[in-house]
Amino acid sequence: MTDRTDPELQPTLPVEGSQPVIRRRRGSRTKAAAFIRDEIASETYHPSGSVEIEVRPAVWTLAHKGYSGGGRLDVWGYPDADTALHDGAQLALECGLDEDPAIVSLFKRKKYTEILEQYEQRRPGHILRVQASFFVLGE
Repeated sequence: MTDRTDPELQPTLPVEGSQPVIRRRRGSRTKAAAFIRDEIASETYHPSGSVEIEVRPAVWTLAHKGYSGGGRLDVWGYPDADTALHDGAQLALECGLDEDPAIVSLFKRKKYTEILEQYEQRRPGHILRVQASFFVLGE
């Protein structure tokens, strides 16, 4: 049930039926909406030279399966790939890669993808990945 006393909510004219439709004001959704963006879901290259691109709403995620949680997979959402890669590389450093000067140098040069790859190579069975997670919309 919707709390109609919430100042963030405002009734609008009903679209169908006799119940008013409650919509959040534009400003109240901006934080969540900043995480959901259209990303390229697939690209199909045809022999004719044309390219078919499918774009779907997605959120960037950082997934980590490591020392904590007895094999638990932790997933965090990010508004963009760059921020997720930065935080993933920082997490890799905090998980022990900061003892390697070459890895620290990669971090300073913003080679975050290489750091994530090194993390997984040096720790078999552990996962530290950044990827777009696409929403499946009902039809």
